[in-house]
Amino acid sequence: MASALQCLSNVPELTEYFLSNKYVADVNKKNPLGTHGELARAYGDLLQSMWSGENCSVVPRRVKMTIGQFAPRFSGYAQQDSQELLAYVLDGLHEDLNRIKVKPYVPDDETLERLEEHEQAERSWQAYKARNDSIIVDLVHGQLKSTLVCPVCAKVSIKFDPFCFLSVPLPPKEKVRQVVTLIFNSKRRWAKVLYLSLDFYFLGVRLRLQYFSKNFLSTTDPCGNFYLFVLFFAKFDLITLFHSTIFGSYRILFPRYCPKCKKHERATKKLDLWNLPQILIIHLKRFQYSKWHRDKIDIPVVIPIKGFELNSKLANERHEHVKYDLIAVSHHVGGLGGGHYTATALNKTTGKCRTWELLQDVSAKPCVFSFITFFEGPYILSFRPRYSVLVCIMSVPLVLPLRSSGMWCIY
Repeated sequence: MASALQCLSNVPELTEYFLSNKYVADVNKKNPLGTHGELARAYGDLLQSMWSGENCSVVPRRVKMTIGQFAPRFSGYAQQDSQELLAYVLDGLHEDLNRIKVKPYVPDDETLERLEEHEQAERSWQAYKARNDSIIVDLVHGQLKSTLVCPVCAKVSIKFDPFCFLSVPLPPKEKVRQVVTLIFNSKRRWAKVLYLSLDFYFLGVRLRLQYFSKNFLSTTDPCGNFYLFVLFFAKFDLITLFHSTIFGSYRILFPRYCPKCKKHERATKKLDLWNLPQILIIHLKRFQYSKWHRDKIDIPVVIPIKGFELNSKLANERHEHVKYDLIAVSHHVGGLGGGHYTATALNKTTGKCRTWELLQDVSAKPCVFSFITFFEGPYILSFRPRYSVLVCIMSVPLVLPLRSSGMWCIY
């Protein structure tokens, strides 16, 4: 919990909002989706204690008790996932500070599909703001463009949705290759069909045929159909996507209802960034779960500390050019069964210059951020736009991706 709160407390705009007591006028005690203002007041008091300069250390006991009261899954003293906790805190603060005291009913606008994309995005955002208007929305929420295409009638459905985190999947540590040997006998019928249990995703199973005769062995590669073995022996259809990324590529979904075909079809979905938030939070998905296997993807990640750009990934051509600078990182050290969270943040000081601090549970000390980030399991990254009057930041050279050593880069 400390790691997530340390990262959040070093977001200057949000911290200033609480330290100046502006949040008091926005507290919404009647919102049934929030904590009746308890979390907002507890977090505000915590920031006052942290930044008053009167305390050597602060225990966030009230914040923890409030979170555990309204979300029992976070109660107790077991280690919690930093991203899950941060997501709950942001959502709880949003509902507690929602300026909309009575949420109006906003019906679906069926005319949106006939509008241009920019107007459709603006109307969707206004409809969202009609029910959700808080400092959290102002700072952290962005907008995604979702494109659905029906494979039968080619109907295109475009929808714009808000987001708070960008969850980025990391590549697995190693590729898994399974070789299946089958002795083929055309004169014998199958006595039993064995199905492959398909989990995660597969790039396909390559068929290799070997013909035997007396004193002779002949080997050939697939005879025309790359997925011949899979099509005959897979219980479920395999869907292969090459060069798939989190944004800008189509993903095949489970069957969904097509209003034009009047039946369920397996549509393709594409996600694009449309509007970026003021505070960009990126979640690196290091924990991997399946029916039989759990693991942590503990590969090094190269992070752009200054001048991080996503403009080439934006579908909105009218979006202003933005460069982000890193301000906080939540780290996870250890494995899936246990570990330790720490934080590194661009800390607020009394002078004009801000310095990087390594924030542990019981200590805080200056650090050389470039070294710690690459080798201590960065998990949650917080970025802030670069301003011309931004206070000075420690100059750290941007490290290029070292793909030969298995290092992964965020760009």
